[in-house]
Amino acid sequence: MSVSQNTMLKIRQFGQFEVIQDGEFLSADRWPQRKTKALLKVLVSERGRTFTQDQLVDLLFPELDVDKAAKSLYNRISELRHLLEPDLSRGNHSTFVLRVGKGSYAFNKDINCWIDTEIFKTHLETARDFEQSGHWAEAVHEFRQAVDLYQGEYLSEDRYEEWALEARQHWRNIYHQALLEMAVCHAHLQRYELAIDCCQQVIDDEPVYEKAYQQQMRYAAKMGNETKALHIYQSCVTALNTLLEVNPSSNTQEIYQQILQQQKPQPPKPDPIKTENSTALEVPTDYIPEKPKRRSGFRPGKLQVVTTVAIVITIMLSVAGWWTMNSLSASVEIPSVAVLPFVSIDTNDAFSYWFTTEDFANSLTVELTNVLSQVEGLRVAASTSTFALQNSNLPISTISEILGVGTLLEGSIRKSGNQLRVTFQLINAVDGLHIWSGKYDTQVNPNSFSILDEIIPDIVNDLSIALGVQSNVN
Repeated sequence: MSVSQNTMLKIRQFGQFEVIQDGEFLSADRWPQRKTKALLKVLVSERGRTFTQDQLVDLLFPELDVDKAAKSLYNRISELRHLLEPDLSRGNHSTFVLRVGKGSYAFNKDINCWIDTEIFKTHLETARDFEQSGHWAEAVHEFRQAVDLYQGEYLSEDRYEEWALEARQHWRNIYHQALLEMAVCHAHLQRYELAIDCCQQVIDDEPVYEKAYQQQMRYAAKMGNETKALHIYQSCVTALNTLLEVNPSSNTQEIYQQILQQQKPQPPKPDPIKTENSTALEVPTDYIPEKPKRRSGFRPGKLQVVTTVAIVITIMLSVAGWWTMNSLSASVEIPSVAVLPFVSIDTNDAFSYWFTTEDFANSLTVELTNVLSQVEGLRVAASTSTFALQNSNLPISTISEILGVGTLLEGSIRKSGNQLRVTFQLINAVDGLHIWSGKYDTQVNPNSFSILDEIIPDIVNDLSIALGVQSNVN
């Protein structure tokens, strides 16, 4: 998306923070105070959101007493308004920094303004729309437009500011996810080298991002380059051992073993059949001998009969062996599941003053993932990976491919008075059909942990039966 020539204000938050006003870069000496710039960063981090005076004071002036902090905030707001609009006669006439109610402020969401995070999000949403409809090339283009805007960590100059930490990690996760989704689109177009490059960009930024290694291994194997896939696995092992002192997950090791099986040397082919006064006779693999036709004065020799029978038996044994190996391979496939973030139907309802149904939904997702990961013989996607896909609106097949699982568990939370209902569905990632569904009703109480302890064992036990594994949760 190009920037309009009429755009009055342009703000970059990825990498070095930059403000360009009417085509002119606002250099450091133009800012009256460091906190004036920090105030703008906070307001544009969520354009349109109303920040109360107390919130801004806590974020920007935690070291000052209440009166001094309020006065400093008022001065910084005045400075910011006049910096962005030099001809402004009165502060409350600002078209950028709006006063909302008594003592609250917001950055105008309707003003003509280019902000890189907003443009990034627009391209990402468009890319996912194309992806969902199977328009892979168009999706790749939009993903590329988005990731090109990511010129570095969000507000990299404020690395140690607490108010920026959560937003920085949020945008970093989205950037990684966009690259991995772009890799999936490249793979659908059979551009496996480009898909591997996308994953490598994630690894360059986060060397222990295991999911990126897993996708790289799969794409290298699809190219027929098993050697490269195994080298990728060794790089993953080295990174995890060196930086985290852990081994690859069972999912990564399973992919490694599958590729290793593909590399096993094939048994030598039997020598070509030779006949008298002839060169070697090549027998096609789909050869089926025809029944000899009787002709006057002709009688097949014993050697020819034995040879024909041997060929038939060899072909039958080969087919039987292939069928048996594939059947065994399918039978030992390890069940896998990803718990998608549960949805709160009543996001404004609360368990207590500080704990909402949305908080409970997120806690249930994390705790359920942790408990399922303890079930023997079951592979479970990490909750950090599933939360990164929250609200992505991607097809089931794409989500399962990104997470490397065969089934997805999704659910919702609804509260009515003191009653709490949890519903969920287990979905087959291949065909999108429901494998199993259920619901649990319980009483609400302020102690959310006791509710989780009550319902999670039941969910895990029922889910284990549906997946064909043995639960050890009591």
